[in-house]
Amino acid sequence: MALPPPTIVVAAPSTSAGKTTVALGVMRALARRRLRVHPFKVGPDFIDPLHHRQACATGSSADDLDGRVEAPLSINLDAWMLGGADACRARFLENAAGADVCVVEG
Repeated sequence: MALPPPTIVVAAPSTSAGKTTVALGVMRALARRRLRVHPFKVGPDFIDPLHHRQACATGSSADDLDGRVEAPLSINLDAWMLGGADACRARFLENAAGADVCVVEG
């Protein structure tokens, strides 16, 4: 089995601690360096993954749609929703393939 790409995990001990803000900043900084960033989210959230995708798109800025490469969808890694840690791990490895770096918010 191949090793996953380098992965950054953004976590905090509570909600409203700024995880999304930090994760989006990290994703955008990496994408601006033309790295293929694959985003992941832990927990039931339907808005943040949309922001993740925009932040991970390559281009000179988040608003630059000319020559922009579409980013991958943010994949949910919630162990409870997926039925356990093994399913979560498998989903991560499957969706991390092809990335230069992964960013997990959760």
